Amino acid sequence: MPGLPVGDGNSFIMRLHIDNNPVTAQIHPALLNGSVVADANCGLIRYTNNPAADTVEIAYTASHPHGFADYTFDFRRGTTPKPPSASGQATGTFSTTLTVAALLETCTIAAFAEDLTVRGRATDGWSRLGYDAHDLAAFVLAPPKPPTP
Repeated sequence: MPGLPVGDGNSFIMRLHIDNNPVTAQIHPALLNGSVVADANCGLIRYTNNPAADTVEIAYTASHPHGFADYTFDFRRGTTPKPPSASGQATGTFSTTLTVAALLETCTIAAFAEDLTVRGRATDGWSRLGYDAHDLAAFVLAPPKPPTP
């Protein structure tokens, strides 16, 4: 049995929100005790003789102007995933501070990789449109240089 003619109460109204703003993915330089000390070319950070007291701040920005994006932050020592790996809604700048001892565990020298991916939620109705961004960084924690004779 046919329905009522359009305009007699059986119409459908769909509201669309279109937001194709770009996303941001930026890894900030690791900070040792609050200061940038890594050589930008080599990524080497020399901690002091007190790794239990030294701290490293890991920070990154994962954002979309209106929050319509999700992020994944992968943090590894060597090839082993470690905290502060995280994921969630891309809403701004995220940071965490850990001691050098917590990062190194049983290592004396260790390499770390930071991998940030931000995926926009924009779709064409069937699949994502690929408004994405990515950043990658690495650094090495090493003890201080021994004094030269």
